Amino acid sequence: IISRDSLIYGTGKTISYEAKEDWFFVRFSADGRLLQREIFDLGYTDCEEIFRFVNCPDGNFVGVGTVGEGLPPILDIIILKFTSDGDTIWSRLVNIKPQDEAHDITIDSDGNLYITGDVYEDWGQGIVQPDSFVTARYRLDGRHEWGRVFGLCDYSWGEAIAFDPSGQVLVAGGSYDSILNESSGAILCYSPEGRLNWHWRFRQENWNCWFDDIVIIEPGVCYLIGEIANAEYDSSDFLVIKLRYPLGIAEGKGRKQKAADFSLSNPLKFGEPLRFSVPLPGDYRLTAFDASGRRVAEVYSGPLGSGTTNLGLASVPPGVYLLRMESEDYSAQTKLVIVP
Repeated sequence: IISRDSLIYGTGKTISYEAKEDWFFVRFSADGRLLQREIFDLGYTDCEEIFRFVNCPDGNFVGVGTVGEGLPPILDIIILKFTSDGDTIWSRLVNIKPQDEAHDITIDSDGNLYITGDVYEDWGQGIVQPDSFVTARYRLDGRHEWGRVFGLCDYSWGEAIAFDPSGQVLVAGGSYDSILNESSGAILCYSPEGRLNWHWRFRQENWNCWFDDIVIIEPGVCYLIGEIANAEYDSSDFLVIKLRYPLGIAEGKGRKQKAADFSLSNPLKFGEPLRFSVPLPGDYRLTAFDASGRRVAEVYSGPLGSGTTNLGLASVPPGVYLLRMESEDYSAQTKLVIVP
């Protein structure tokens, strides 16, 4: 479900008496009145479902899901851009292994799309299990930029993805060791260019767990939501973990990256000037983003010299922000807290 312009949009699937699945799209007013209900056939005989979708800067939506044919269906990932009326603008099919499933999608502050899910290996004797995370990046016009397949232990799967405006893509899911009969929660961290920065697994002793969702609170802090079960898998509970992780430096557009070169006090009192320096004189742009990656304000755009600069931040209210400094061949980011 997505809310935009005082309207509520939802998507899912319908199942006919022949067990055929089709994509289902609805639109409601803010007070709950049904404005539109549509069933769309994407051309696949047995399975069509859009699991998640996101708002796009151009006013449209992009969703990710799974389509397939056959009983049981052979599944592939579908990425679908569609209008607020549900009409398809473009679609892309992802076929990596015998079975491919997508579970989540996110979008960064520049409008790039990231998806995650899992791919299945055929182990023989009718055994098909998810063996790896799959993560990919697409442009808003549907151009594929990169895809990554990464496995942990025997089986691995991706369930949720989130973009950290410090310049990282976090993917959450799980992994399973068939010899030890142990499941662990897992998280992968990619740069926007597709480099695997780090991965981390979590398992409490004598308990099995996996992650189903990830929520970034601010750059460097996220919540992982999942499930924890006993060794026999006959009893389980909700699992919530608050995780602190290293901040990243965005690498977009092929710019040379350096460590953030801001000189400031944290927290900064509202109304006090921001003090910072840049490595070389030139034309720069300084932009403030909130914790969700939404651009709050363009703080400065123009020439800067060497040495320290004092800049007022009257347009940025108290809160937690990511400041991004950019020039033709320089990009750096740092966290800023402004207090009343």
